[in-house]
Order: sequence, then structure tokens, then C-alpha cells
Amino acid sequence: TDDWRLLWHWRPQRYKTCHHPTLVDIDADGRDEVMAGYTLLDDNGHELWTMTSDKVDLGRGHLDCCEILASGKTPAEFRLLVSCCGADYLALLDGNGKTLWDLAGRHFESIDVGRLSRAGPGPQIAVDIAHRAYQKGTIEVLAADGSLLGEYVCGDSRHHRLIDWNG
Repeated sequence: TDDWRLLWHWRPQRYKTCHHPTLVDIDADGRDEVMAGYTLLDDNGHELWTMTSDKVDLGRGHLDCCEILASGKTPAEFRLLVSCCGADYLALLDGNGKTLWDLAGRHFESIDVGRLSRAGPGPQIAVDIAHRAYQKGTIEVLAADGSLLGEYVCGDSRHHRLIDWNG
């Protein structure tokens, strides 16, 4: 609460949590749900769903980042983009936890959503491919459907932020 009283707590049963929870009002009731690792919790701390994968073992790591690619009026209209550190996995989920597309095989970490290129429609996705040698850091630019639009190679690709220089 605003006076620091604990309302609820939650202990994950299957997987580690994440670097930072993501708050989003999936059910349009005026109260935020919490994406706490691979699990979406309602505003009372009850589990709504836990993401799954047929491609990778999610237990090999943790959810690194969750970004809201699109919001909506129903859970099915929401788009949550998640990177799974250790599992080398990136997935787009709807607000019900259904996987809409996924990519595996690279160490996906931080995600930003915005407009990076005129080469494709927006919104676009910037995701760094971490744990590479210095001067080999890569930020992949993806379209909203997960297709690769291009990449930036830099000294270190971690902890990037998109800036709108043109307003």
C-alpha cells in the first residue's frame, strides 16, 4: 500500500522470476497484473498463467525482459514480448499466455520497442544478443512478426535505450 503494508506475496513454484516485473492491466479492471518471470499474476497475487515452450527448457534460466508490444481491450489483443536468458529464447505472447511466434538459439536479453528503421512497419523490436566478444555485440532489429529487419554491431550491446531524436 502507499503506507508500505504488504497486500500479498507470491513464491514461484517452477521457475526463477525475473530482473524486473512488468505491470500491465490485462483484464481492463483498472488494477495492474504483474508479469513476474514466466508467470502472470492478478492484482491479488494469484497465478493466471505460466508460459510454456515446446522448443526450449525454460528452467535453464529466467525471464530477462518483458515488454508490451501492443495493448488492447481484451487479453487476446495484448502482445507481450519476452526474452528468456539462459534458455536462449524470444517469444511473443498474447495476454492469455499463448505463444504467437518464437525464436530460439541466441542469447536474447534486453528489449526495446519503437521505430528503428524505415525498412519495415512499426512497431519494431530491438533486442540485444548478449555474451559475445567485445566489439561483436549485436542488437537485432525485428518486425512485429519476428522477422529480421537488420542488426547493429557495436562494442557492447547490453542495456540499450531507444531515443526519439525527431519528436
